[in-house]
Amino acid sequence: MQQYLGFLPVVAIGFLLSACQDSVQDSSVAQELVQESSAQAQDQKKISLQSQFSPLFLVDAPKGGGHPIGGPAFNFVETANSLLLPLDAHIGFHVTGEVARWDVERVEPPLVKLPGDFADLYQAVAANPEAGGIDMAVVISNTNGFEFGTLLVAGLPFGLEPDEFISYLYDGGGLELQQTIYDEKFDQNLVVLPVGMTPTQGGGWFSQTLPEPGPDLSPEEAMATLCKRPIIVRWPAPGSNVWQKACANVGVETGSIGAQARCADVNAQCPGDDNPVVNDVQSLTFGGFVFGGLPHALVLKDQIDAYELNTAYSDVLMMKLATDQADIENDGADISNVIAKAPYLYGSTWHQPHSYIELIVNREFWESLSGPQRTAIRIAAQASVTQSLSLMLDVQDDGIAILEKNGAQLKDWPEGLLDLLRVASDEYLDEEAARLAANGDDSYKRVLQSQRDYIAGHQKYNDFGDVNQGRSRGVE
Repeated sequence: MQQYLGFLPVVAIGFLLSACQDSVQDSSVAQELVQESSAQAQDQKKISLQSQFSPLFLVDAPKGGGHPIGGPAFNFVETANSLLLPLDAHIGFHVTGEVARWDVERVEPPLVKLPGDFADLYQAVAANPEAGGIDMAVVISNTNGFEFGTLLVAGLPFGLEPDEFISYLYDGGGLELQQTIYDEKFDQNLVVLPVGMTPTQGGGWFSQTLPEPGPDLSPEEAMATLCKRPIIVRWPAPGSNVWQKACANVGVETGSIGAQARCADVNAQCPGDDNPVVNDVQSLTFGGFVFGGLPHALVLKDQIDAYELNTAYSDVLMMKLATDQADIENDGADISNVIAKAPYLYGSTWHQPHSYIELIVNREFWESLSGPQRTAIRIAAQASVTQSLSLMLDVQDDGIAILEKNGAQLKDWPEGLLDLLRVASDEYLDEEAARLAANGDDSYKRVLQSQRDYIAGHQKYNDFGDVNQGRSRGVE
């Protein structure tokens, strides 16, 4: 079989992809293919893959699961296995940590423990299975141990939107640069492929409306008013750093407490019995950021005052999870108590235009695969990028409607504040790139310049079509 496919890989894989696309339309067919593949696993090449997160097959979750990383990971494995089935190979899907109860029939426990066996999945894949590592992992690049990763997973603030970023990766040199940097950082032990892309995210949930510049309040005064608020905000880098830079530019010092929140025990009501306030903040402070944690649970316990996570539909699913309603249909769930804590949902997303999810493969293992097997994985990965973006775009209006039904009030970031954040974004990114380069790591600077060059090279079309209003209205 392999010998036959070896000289007709394009025809064979094209036929298999057609079958795969049919299976996307009929999840029962796809599941049968995966089950059949599992049944034949003893006679096939076993491929180990670990995802950072369980897919979360909550009620009303999109195909593949409700987790914005675990869902695309599951869809990729499902598609890849339907293509690999005739090629004598099969991917086993494992998740880091405990398998969520909704997923026990679909995924397996971790092969490597983090941080016990390895610091992260990048190290586990780079190590090779013979050294106790794994063949593949689905990850996001801000966990790779290097600062440049934040510019890939979240993109530049006010930067490339999802469709633009996909073009940048595949045809604008982005993926080539990423592979070059991974070769440098991981001794040429990793192969990287895009595997998922989320739509543009929400601009954040707030307990108070943002100050609006006007005749009696300049943008600088409005920014200072916001920065002086004694609130704890859960926000990712580099957006949090940009926001702090904007505050510094108007003379307000802000704080950062990392994973800490308002009270000592972040999992309990704050304040509460034996859970005193330990961070009585006096101005805007960034905290409560635990990678993979639920900010909705933190705000529900009064540990934080503002937060962001992902898309509107993801917010609905995670609010259900935080309130023990994951088994209830979206329309029937009451998530109003979470929303009441921070009811103002801002659009005009500037801090994280997308989330980029990637597949990393051990190079020695990759080269041990046949040509058709590698082609099948590449096709499945690229199909998963399209599928993840399409699936999540399709449900966002439903997500917004459910949020509004439960009390969410939609707002736009005031344009005067966005102008100051645009200036602060360029300043912070330049300063961080220079700082890291001075310390011997120019990868951040190279990724930053690469995305800026792509933006500049396509600005005429963007302005003509107003593709990205945030950039087109940007400060000269």
